[in-house]
Amino acid sequence: MKSSRRGKLDIIAEILLFCDQQKTKTSIMYNTNLNYSQLQSHMLTLILRGCLQRPRTSTTPPRKATGS
Repeated sequence: MKSSRRGKLDIIAEILLFCDQQKTKTSIMYNTNLNYSQLQSHMLTLILRGCLQRPRTSTTPPRKATGS
């Protein structure tokens, strides 16, 4: 029987696909079925590698894929 667990690459791909427009962390967390600590870890990786942008102000929805 094949494992149904997602790998890190699958999770990162899901986050990037969902973040084609600006999204809040909560909506990303719910739509990718991750808990807060998992989301934080993956988002930090993506931000450090330039795949996601941080919000410019506190009123801006937080995340958007950079398209690179």
